[in-house]
Amino acid sequence: MKNETLKFIRFNMPSADIIHQSLLFIKACYISQNVHAETNVFIQINNDSIDLLQFKNDQVNFCNNFKFDNHTDIVYYLLAVAEELGISGDLNLIVYGEIDSNNSLFALIEKYCKSMQLGKRNTR
Repeated sequence: MKNETLKFIRFNMPSADIIHQSLLFIKACYISQNVHAETNVFIQINNDSIDLLQFKNDQVNFCNNFKFDNHTDIVYYLLAVAEELGISGDLNLIVYGEIDSNNSLFALIEKYCKSMQLGKRNTR
């Protein structure tokens, strides 16, 4: 966020909370999904980046953002993170963001996951 924008918000809305979008993603996943399974990885797909998130013992174990140019980049980052976490063969992926189950990206990612599902939207 640009400094001028931040100053404007703080001046005009002094009681507003400004938080990073990753915190919203973490909270939404924690509230609405099974964070107890260590093989669950949450992915949020944005226009030009992805957020990957994993919990361990009810705590955030991994959270990072990756810029991508194409669908292959997304698969690469996902598999590299799964390998690093030691869950590459048991990866259960919960997907949020700019994707649906009829999307070609969904079909591509699904080839590399033990299971894959669209994340539940928090209605609260």
